[in-house]
Amino acid sequence: GAGIEEVQKSLPNVTVPEVGPVRAAGDGSGTPGRGLPAGAAAAKVDVRGFEVRVRKATAFGEIWSAAGVQGGGWSDTAVSIWAPSADSASVTKATLRVCVGHYPSKVGNPGRAKTGAPRMTLELASSSSSFGLGGLGAADRFAEVARAVMPHPRRYKLVWSTLVGGKPLYIWRAVTPSPSYVALGMVATATDQEPPTTAMHCVPARWCAESNDKPAPMAEAGGVGSGSRPGSLWTVNALGLLGATQGHAPPREAFYNLTSDLFRLDKV
Repeated sequence: GAGIEEVQKSLPNVTVPEVGPVRAAGDGSGTPGRGLPAGAAAAKVDVRGFEVRVRKATAFGEIWSAAGVQGGGWSDTAVSIWAPSADSASVTKATLRVCVGHYPSKVGNPGRAKTGAPRMTLELASSSSSFGLGGLGAADRFAEVARAVMPHPRRYKLVWSTLVGGKPLYIWRAVTPSPSYVALGMVATATDQEPPTTAMHCVPARWCAESNDKPAPMAEAGGVGSGSRPGSLWTVNALGLLGATQGHAPPREAFYNLTSDLFRLDKV
């Protein structure tokens, strides 16, 4: 079919659905925005000159692996879960990559794999050298725009957990700041402590379409041992992101793909 076409979005100002150090670039009134949770603070952030691109993720850190699991329990002990490494150093090149979820793998580090589909992530980029707007430096300016356009979740809900083989695994679904945003993937931890909200970013729902692709199974775990329930890991969209469900049937919830590989934020 036709290749992905560039989509230009009208986002001259974006509401920030969080309380934090970001100061208003406009009137500073802090008026709550549409669709925000009650009591949430809002500020207008100037995002002109920025764009969001889909890029191949190349560096990863391991979150969890089934390797070495004793006594069975996993259908494939080659399965592992990886987080994209923060790419803050690339601010000097006018880009900043953000995490939109974790990635399952059966070939070890996805960045070193010579087979399989690439894992994709999002990159915030700017064609402007004027990073110091509002008194902010380059890193703070990129962080401000990233939080405005792709806010962190409010919190997480535990989807599934297992203690199979003495290697605990917990899979979490992000609770988005409002219905105007979606979470593209899930995140994993090796403890029962809820991840920090800064672990990932949500994206505008209007950038997305519900995926028509069936989730691809990665591995299943049985309910072996105390505190363990049957569950399964899946790849759920074109970015290669993680999904999970209790039991071994495919997840029934909606997952999303991006409708473009480029979203401009400065076109009126």
